[in-house]
Amino acid sequence: MDQKLNLVWPNGSDGFIVNGELYHSRFGPVREAERFLDTIPIRDRTICVLVAPGMPFLEQQICARWPEITCLVLQPAEFAPLVNGKSEKVTSHVNTATWVEGQGSELSLFLSEHIDDTDVSRIEMIIWPPAQKHFPDFC
Repeated sequence: MDQKLNLVWPNGSDGFIVNGELYHSRFGPVREAERFLDTIPIRDRTICVLVAPGMPFLEQQICARWPEITCLVLQPAEFAPLVNGKSEKVTSHVNTATWVEGQGSELSLFLSEHIDDTDVSRIEMIIWPPAQKHFPDFC
């Protein structure tokens, strides 16, 4: 699927358009992420794997709610300009690492570097709902 990715900044917040549709809420992207997280049963010590979350609204809300968990962000190649090859970082709230399709290591290597074999049962895959529509092959 040919993706058209345009960066826009509606009302002072970050956002972008994929195939003519906003990928995040125009007026409340943080609240949108909060509401989405309310529907997911995340346990303590979970390893969250975020699939195509776009801008970091979801990642930031996970960090705020569950500071002890690890957050692995997987972005499709189309989002490379957004993350600009963002590498692993450790914040005061959560361990976070980002992988961008087509940049750096293979996905399997990235995951094996961040997930121990004994931790597989702790993984929670979280797919941002617009990703399923716009990037079904990636999801």
